[in-house]
Amino acid sequence: MKMENSKLESVVIVTDDIAPSFCYYDSKTKMTGLMPIDVLKDGINFCERGGYAATVLYSARISEEHLKLLDGFAHIKVLDIDALKFCLPDPENDIIIVELGKFQNLDTLQGKKYNIILRMDLEEAKQLPMLIYQYHHCFQLMYL
Repeated sequence: MKMENSKLESVVIVTDDIAPSFCYYDSKTKMTGLMPIDVLKDGINFCERGGYAATVLYSARISEEHLKLLDGFAHIKVLDIDALKFCLPDPENDIIIVELGKFQNLDTLQGKKYNIILRMDLEEAKQLPMLIYQYHHCFQLMYL
């Protein structure tokens, strides 16, 4: 149910405690492992009933049951590059998070350009010009 005068426009669903984040947040919850399937169903129903846009953070250990439930749900995927083994992102809308040490895995993207968030510390940033030169064919947008 949408609340009167609500400013809520979108919902972020974190499917797992190891799912990649696109920003830092300090969580007080003690959730570990995958989100229970009934909680995910409730989250999807909440978004659909309220007309909210949804962003879902996928982990590399998401279950087949979770994937089936999310398959018919309109949302933006935020995936760790390791999650590409089982979940194909939409190049126009979805976001791939890449740790600097896994940058060579971008070769698995088969020539398509994606929205990428590259995670690196300040010392690693010295490698950025070389990485952009080497992998520019993979980027639609890149965030640091």
